Amino acid sequence: MLDSLTDPGTCLCIWTTRHLGMNLCADKSPLDIGDPCVRASWGALIPGVFVFALCLFSITPIRHLFEPVTPRVRSYLTLSEAEALREQDPIEDKPVVQRAEGALDRVSKSLWRTLIFVLVGIVETLCWLAYGSYLIYSDNNHWWKGTRALIYASVWLFTAICPVARPSMTPPFDVLVVYLLLFAAGILELGGYMYDHSTYQVPLPNWDILILTTMNLVATTGMLIVMGGMPLALPSNRVKKDDIVIPPQIIALPMLIYL
Repeated sequence: MLDSLTDPGTCLCIWTTRHLGMNLCADKSPLDIGDPCVRASWGALIPGVFVFALCLFSITPIRHLFEPVTPRVRSYLTLSEAEALREQDPIEDKPVVQRAEGALDRVSKSLWRTLIFVLVGIVETLCWLAYGSYLIYSDNNHWWKGTRALIYASVWLFTAICPVARPSMTPPFDVLVVYLLLFAAGILELGGYMYDHSTYQVPLPNWDILILTTMNLVATTGMLIVMGGMPLALPSNRVKKDDIVIPPQIIALPMLIYL
C-alpha cells in the first residue's frame, strides 16, 4: 500500500488532480453552493456529464455490452411497434390510405416543433461557443469560465442534433432530461446571483454573464413549454374511439378522489 502511494506516477496523478481542483474555484469546496463559481460549475458539469454518457452509450460496441440486460427491461410492445409488425399483412386500401393521411398530418404538426428545437439549439450553441472561445483566448486565468461555456455549447448542440438525427412526434426522454437539467442550472445560477445581491450586497456579475444566463433560462423554459405541448402517445387508426371504455361519472369521480 505504501509502495503504491510513493510511486512517482501515483504522486503525479494526485498532485495534478489537487492542483486542477484548487484552480477551478479558488480553493472552494465542491459543496460550497454559496460560491458563484461552484454553482456555475455544477450547473455546467451535470448536464455535460449526462450528455457525455448518452453519447458514450450510443456507441455500438458499448451498447452491445448491455444487450443481455436491456431486453429484460421492456417486456412489452407499444401500440406503434405492434402496428409496425403488421405492416406486411394484407390490409384493405381504405384503412391504408387513412393511416397514411393520419401519419402525414401528425408529421406536419410536429415539424414546427423540430424547427424550434433546432433553431434555439443552434443559436445557444453559437453564443456559448463564442463566449467561451473569447474567454480562453483573452485571458488564461479565465480558462475554467471558458470551459464551462464550451460545455454549455456542447449540451445545446446535443439538443439541436437529436430532433434531426432521431425525429420523434412524442417528447424524447433524453432531451427532456437535458432541458430539465439546464432549467435547474439556470435557476441555481441566476437565483444565486440575485440572492447574493439582495442579501449580502454582492455586486452582480458582468452584463455578458447575466445576458447569457438569462437567455439560457428563458430558452430552456420555452423549450419545456413547447415539449409539454407534444402528445405523450400517438393515436392509432386501428383503434376506434367508440371502443375506448370511459367509466361513468359516478364511478370516475370517486376514483379520482381516491387517487
